[in-house]
Amino acid sequence: MILRRPFVYMRHGQTNYNVNDWYCGSSEAVLTPEGEEQARSAAALLNRDWSVVVASGLQRAQRTAQLAVPNTDLLIDTRFNERHFGADEGQPIQRPINHLATPPEGEPWADFRNRVADGLNAILEQYTLPLFVAHGAVYRCIYDIFYNTTECEAFPNATPVLIEPVGDTDDDSHWRITPLAELSADQMASLIS
Repeated sequence: MILRRPFVYMRHGQTNYNVNDWYCGSSEAVLTPEGEEQARSAAALLNRDWSVVVASGLQRAQRTAQLAVPNTDLLIDTRFNERHFGADEGQPIQRPINHLATPPEGEPWADFRNRVADGLNAILEQYTLPLFVAHGAVYRCIYDIFYNTTECEAFPNATPVLIEPVGDTDDDSHWRITPLAELSADQMASLIS
């Protein structure tokens, strides 16, 4: 179960692996010029004092965070690294993807899900409204924790969303996911006050 506290999530900017539609996983990939611009564009929505900005241990997430939230110290947490795709890394993505299947020599979904959940709870326990900059499969993992399915739309690059609990329930249901770009100025101002 995830602590029922709000947080903001953003996937890294576009990489060379994204452009080629390859599995990246734990491999290092660099942001493309478009990916760097995506991260800089997100800065307008993320220009505030965060209780903490958490980035995965991979360069693409850290570079995105540095561009989107400049002059901010990052908390690097490898629990938010992309899923390790084993022998599939650097290979073309085969669609449709069975996210629950373990890639050859890769990380089982249950292990990945558990490390992301552990990371979320550890950060949410210590900080109010943290910002996470990580990866597409990490978002899919969060979605699976909340809705018990991996079937969600691919998460766009460098698009921050507010993820917040709705209602009084003690389970992982009833969460709302809202792109920050859709929040009013008053809603944005009240995020961190």
